[in-house]
Amino acid sequence: MTQFTLDDLRECMLLAVGYDESIDLEQDILDEPMGDLGFDSLAVMNVAREIEARYPVKVPDESLDETMATPRRTLDYINGLLKEDVAA
Repeated sequence: MTQFTLDDLRECMLLAVGYDESIDLEQDILDEPMGDLGFDSLAVMNVAREIEARYPVKVPDESLDETMATPRRTLDYINGLLKEDVAA
């Protein structure tokens, strides 16, 4: 089974904003709100598209505020979708 890790998420986040040097994702980010990390709603949507391009999941735009509110919630959500995909 594929596991979506924090390093995977960091890579998707950096790709979504074009490796913006002002964004530091090396700190403890798990429970930081995406907005506090420099990711507005459009950037979070771009992160979701990066994830979808790499993994067999679909992240509905209308649920981003809830499912991708923090990196921890994003990891839990994406790994849950990946488990569902394996079970199907």
